[in-house]
Amino acid sequence: MSLVICLQFYEGDIAQARTLAEFIAEIEPKKRDDVRVRFVARGDCDQMDMGTIQLVSHKFDVSWIHANTKVSGWPAGPNALAMEILSTAPAWLKAAGWSDADGILLLEPDCCPLQRDWLDQILAEWAIALAERKWIMGSWRASGPNCGHVNGNCVVVPDIGKRLGIHYYPEHLAWDCWIAQRVQAHWRISGAFLNKFQSVNATEEILRTPEVGTEPPAIVHGYKDDSAYLIARKWILP
Repeated sequence: MSLVICLQFYEGDIAQARTLAEFIAEIEPKKRDDVRVRFVARGDCDQMDMGTIQLVSHKFDVSWIHANTKVSGWPAGPNALAMEILSTAPAWLKAAGWSDADGILLLEPDCCPLQRDWLDQILAEWAIALAERKWIMGSWRASGPNCGHVNGNCVVVPDIGKRLGIHYYPEHLAWDCWIAQRVQAHWRISGAFLNKFQSVNATEEILRTPEVGTEPPAIVHGYKDDSAYLIARKWILP
């Protein structure tokens, strides 16, 4: 079982992406051969600095690229970047020598691991999801379409773009809402992911409380300040 983390960013959140990448590397005790990291800079953004890339490469195989898209604004900017990643995934996985990947973990810079073994937890649950023939796994929220949606910081099958026939991006609706009705029968709702979209001032209680199930979340998405990061760092690297 192997996973590719796609960390996508633009000029406005590259500093937060750097902090996340370095934290992901710092909490791993040794180099992994079951997880890789791909840095995806929007076409009008500087690439991640080589110091950070080299630091991460001590724990993971790494690749990096400038996306073609330079679309900005929300939700069109994140949509265009995510759709480019997903629609071209088989080709860039092959080019990187990663065609054996079982899943792609899409991460935006406002994510933060909450446990040292967060990747092991996600890999274990993704194995179950694949056995159930699921295409996508993550945090579910009752928003967007009537069926709700799985947040875009999630794990997907590498060929999800082909399965969904993705050829363009929505300009006025978040892409994870846009695909919701088509993936509703193929999603696994996971308590390993905690979605706190556009939040600040995390607390330990919030970060320990799962959306589903009884186990504490392994990763949180959505904090726009450093509150979740500071708590996670205290927990994992005391």
